Amino acid sequence: MQLASSGGRRLSHAALAAGRCALEPERVVTRKELSATFRLAQEALGLRPSLRLVLGELVANWGEQAWDRLLVWPSNDHLVTRTGLSERAVRLALRALTELELIVPKDSPNGKRYAVRNSAGTVVDAYGFDLTPLFAKQAIWAERVAWKKAERRRIKQTFDAITVARRATEEAITALRERYPDAWDPQLETAYGALIARTPKRGNAAPSEDLLEAWMTLRSTVETVFFQAGNDGTRCRHIEHESDSYGEACNKTRRPSFEPELTNAVESEAEIEVQKTMANAGSTEITAPRKRSGQDQMAMKTGAPRLPDQLIPAAIEEACPSVTSYGGPLHSPYDVIRRGQFLRSMLGANETVWGEAVGLLGPLRAAVAVIFVMQLYEDDARRHGGESQIRNPGGYLRAFVRMVATKRIDLEADLLAMRRRRLTTERSRGGGCLDHHHEMHDISVVSRIS
Repeated sequence: MQLASSGGRRLSHAALAAGRCALEPERVVTRKELSATFRLAQEALGLRPSLRLVLGELVANWGEQAWDRLLVWPSNDHLVTRTGLSERAVRLALRALTELELIVPKDSPNGKRYAVRNSAGTVVDAYGFDLTPLFAKQAIWAERVAWKKAERRRIKQTFDAITVARRATEEAITALRERYPDAWDPQLETAYGALIARTPKRGNAAPSEDLLEAWMTLRSTVETVFFQAGNDGTRCRHIEHESDSYGEACNKTRRPSFEPELTNAVESEAEIEVQKTMANAGSTEITAPRKRSGQDQMAMKTGAPRLPDQLIPAAIEEACPSVTSYGGPLHSPYDVIRRGQFLRSMLGANETVWGEAVGLLGPLRAAVAVIFVMQLYEDDARRHGGESQIRNPGGYLRAFVRMVATKRIDLEADLLAMRRRRLTTERSRGGGCLDHHHEMHDISVVSRIS
């Protein structure tokens, strides 16, 4: 093995690679800057305690000299005293720091560490350790730290979503087994147990990519079975707290007990919050009579949605882009319902709110309302520096649904208005032109509702 020419230390590739690092011309590094870089490096590399102690002490010895290299020369006795480690531990730490390309040894002819002074006593050079590689890789350490933080955030969000889906699935399985035993399928519980076995505990390992999708699929399946069992195999809407029984004819007109209260009572605090947020978002909330087209008037009289079901998934993706981050793109109205059921719990709304929304608006429009409120919540958070002014998203969703049901908010019009604003913003950022798909889709939607 070839030896270094300055005292017998074994020459290593890492030392040569680190020695190629250099500072910018005439760059003077302060101790504060070097300390900040040290903190980034130890987080980026996950240095063990002994390496952190020794490297931190080397950094503390930097005297801010105006040199082209960051040289320090503390003795082993000094490092042992300052770090509390044994001399052997200090030597091993220095070797490990060299292999990590954080420091470069600069050995003297006799193997000692000392400063070289001129005739006036000024330090002009030194033999010891060069910290230039540590500081020169500052951008690399910052990039690694940012990536690790983003990865931790992604894993946490995945675990949070899995926890929500797991609890909702367990709740739905228990409710289905207890309330509708005839519709109970043991395979659902078997699938639930299999997913529990696959799901790692927090902090042990990152969940696999398909685990969250599997939980969402199982949850949607169980909730769909529960919903169909509650509807007694029909498409008739039911509200659990209605005074009418489930066995009544489906063609009977049902009126929820809370509708007169919504029509005649003074607006609640939640409704006022909805009005403020919708106003900030440019809502088409109906606060005064306005001219409507013949089709608009017919839709408002009959309660029928003006946006065809098959166009809703594409319209939602363009109006509410956040929805795709919770399970991918939407391909059908059924996907919209599944996503709405999932996001309902993310908003902190219980099953009663979802049941009320389905009873008032139907499953599809209820899901649209949930997704719309989720987008409002996230947009409001971005406007206010990460903290939304909507303090109670679950109560906000309930008030929003009731205002849609009483025609004080036009859900389809607001969805299309949000879509237009979003596409207009994309057009302005992209140089004033939309792609052909967006243009044709916009023409299709407008021609169907105009």
